Amino acid sequence: MIVQRALAAKNLSHVKAGCILAGYLKLLPLFLIIMPGMISRVLFNEEIGCVDPELCQSFCGNENGCSNFAYPKLIIQTMPVGLRGLMVAVMIAALMSSLTSVFNSCSVIFTMDIWKHFRKQACDIELMIIGRVFVVTFVIISILWIPIIEMNQGSRLFDYTQSVTSFLAPPVCAVYVQAILFKRINEPGAFWGLITGLCVGLIRFIWQFSYKEPSCLNIHLDRRPFIISEVHFLHFGIILFVITCLTSWIVSLLTPPIPYKYIRRLTYFSIDDPLEPEQIPSNQILEEKENALNFDHLLDTNENDVKMHKRIFFWLCGIEKYMKSEKNGKAKNEKIDTSIEESSLWSKVCDINAVIAMGFCGFCYAFFNRFN
Repeated sequence: MIVQRALAAKNLSHVKAGCILAGYLKLLPLFLIIMPGMISRVLFNEEIGCVDPELCQSFCGNENGCSNFAYPKLIIQTMPVGLRGLMVAVMIAALMSSLTSVFNSCSVIFTMDIWKHFRKQACDIELMIIGRVFVVTFVIISILWIPIIEMNQGSRLFDYTQSVTSFLAPPVCAVYVQAILFKRINEPGAFWGLITGLCVGLIRFIWQFSYKEPSCLNIHLDRRPFIISEVHFLHFGIILFVITCLTSWIVSLLTPPIPYKYIRRLTYFSIDDPLEPEQIPSNQILEEKENALNFDHLLDTNENDVKMHKRIFFWLCGIEKYMKSEKNGKAKNEKIDTSIEESSLWSKVCDINAVIAMGFCGFCYAFFNRFN
């Protein structure tokens, strides 16, 4: 999501400012998530801090712990009636905003990076329909995945999300970092590094979630493999990052490099190159096979002749006016401004704020680490 929004920014200063603002906002969970949980742990010690599986089962219906109920219980027990409803509305709104962002990003990735790879001449109607169908399918899979979340990581939702991120995000991060810094990394290296990292992450993901994590009282009876029980998922994320980097470099060094004329100004060390990069010739292998799935007949439909079930289908897919303008052909894309020049004032403002944000993170780490 961050990459998509950065590519849609007006200029380089807006990209920096947006990322720095996101960094500042990332500091808020310390005060909005961690500290309320600590307060709830102190106020409701028996319920939230239960250790005995039988007591946890009686308090919240989960023998692995009641940490997921810390924030709702704090709101219900300590806030007046009016503020309770306000906080519930805020939580639901935040949840809906996060889910819509995730679903939108997943839909864009599927339609633009996967579907258009096989259907290069797909029209806007087709991409819209495929994107919405993918979102519906993704939502159904997410709902069916809830029981698996309840079975693992002690039913702690925060730990689950962090562990999944540690299994899947490091390969993507490694490929992005290497592509930005090094011009020797080519397409085969990035592809096989990403595939290798994702495969290793998925193996660890499936392997870990095939076992049920024992409770705190039964931790001495843990019979899970060493790589799961002793290697923390955050440490495994570092290992996965290194594996992806090594694979990318090995494959890149064994394959021809990308000619420099195609990657000018695309890496950090070539950002000041005065010439713009040339477009890499595309391989039009699948263009002749794209007529198997065609949505052009939707554009030729007369509005008065449309049956009710088709009207419902058009409405669900967001084709209000049937997009008849598509029949006249696609508009020519305007030339995109690829200038990376920015105002020196705003560049310094962004740099100073970046230093402040990193300094505050270091201070928080050092301050709270002394209590361990």
